[in-house]
Amino acid sequence: KDDIRPEDVTLSIFRDTKPVELFKELGSQVIEADTKGIYHIEGITDLPFQIVVTGELEGAEYAGYRAISNRPREEDARQILEDGYKQTEQFVKEQYKAFLDKLTTVNRNLVNRMKRSDKMKYEAILSVFKPEIDKEIDDAVRKTTENNLFDYVNKGGMSIDFAASQANKSVEDFKKDMIAHGYKIPQMV
Repeated sequence: KDDIRPEDVTLSIFRDTKPVELFKELGSQVIEADTKGIYHIEGITDLPFQIVVTGELEGAEYAGYRAISNRPREEDARQILEDGYKQTEQFVKEQYKAFLDKLTTVNRNLVNRMKRSDKMKYEAILSVFKPEIDKEIDDAVRKTTENNLFDYVNKGGMSIDFAASQANKSVEDFKKDMIAHGYKIPQMV
């Protein structure tokens, strides 16, 4: 409350296309800004209020807004990837990761096309997602190793005690996980 003054706040609505009917209804309350695609709305609230039409924005500085629209342009997505590739601060990389998550959700085909067409951009994606990719690889290796251990125990090729030690688990936890994965605990003779 005390850190942000009302004159430092702007209410913004982002849209892919211009709300023509709304603008007709608002009439003279809609004032086109110096930047194409930004429309100031007067008389609705005490705070500055604007509608940003991402499909009309021009310039590299607005690539992020255009790229998360319903119809992202490949050149905008590439601009964001290039910017993200250059970042070193983890917090900022997380912001680019959020952008890539959104872009992938909105237009997976665009991301796949970019990935195939330009190795550098693919490496940029990898560098931003590296921690998540490493975790997925580690999880897959761990899961494969555990499944192999479950299988060895199930077939009698390894004792539960030894398999549990290899999985860094207690025997009881290993048994629970084995059952949870659909394996039966062999009867000891």
